[in-house]
Amino acid sequence: MGSGVVLRPDVVVTNQHVVGTQREVTIAYADGARSPGTVLATDTITDLAVVRTDRKNLPVPQYRNDLPRPGE
Repeated sequence: MGSGVVLRPDVVVTNQHVVGTQREVTIAYADGARSPGTVLATDTITDLAVVRTDRKNLPVPQYRNDLPRPGE
């Protein structure tokens, strides 16, 4: 069990140690839904894994382009 961040509407980034050597995983969502996922790539040095999910409409987080100001 681990956590992940939506990178694209059908792609999640998680930790490599979470998926291990598996190529097929099950992704559990905050709303209680589950879907199969296919591990596209892993990197043991950065401990990252990229997983494609069958769920195509995941909300992608919005990130700011500017640097934070002091106190933010």
